[in-house]
Amino acid sequence: MFRLLKIVLPLTSYEVKTQKTYMTWADYLFSVKLFSALGCGLVAGIFFTFSTLVMRALAQLKPDRGIAAMQAINITVINPWFITAFLGTGLACIFLAIASLLKWHLLLNIFSNQK
Repeated sequence: MFRLLKIVLPLTSYEVKTQKTYMTWADYLFSVKLFSALGCGLVAGIFFTFSTLVMRALAQLKPDRGIAAMQAINITVINPWFITAFLGTGLACIFLAIASLLKWHLLLNIFSNQK
């Protein structure tokens, strides 16, 4: 984690020019985990806001106006920011699940070597 922070937040501009640091597999996984955690929180907040505020407001409208408003929401929600947060978070979580399963044998080795 500290290596990633050193890449993102270098102390001086001299270090950036002279020091070559490369991200390792663990650094990439940390970045994907961070994106997944923030994305899941964002999508959960969107769902919570929609269910508590928007649906109650739509319930107070007449049926024909409510249907028109919901159709407008369905058209407006299809934009790159929402699709990235919605589908990107899901894909990142699937990637992390597969990466965890591929390293499962390492975890078993840690627990089987205890005395």
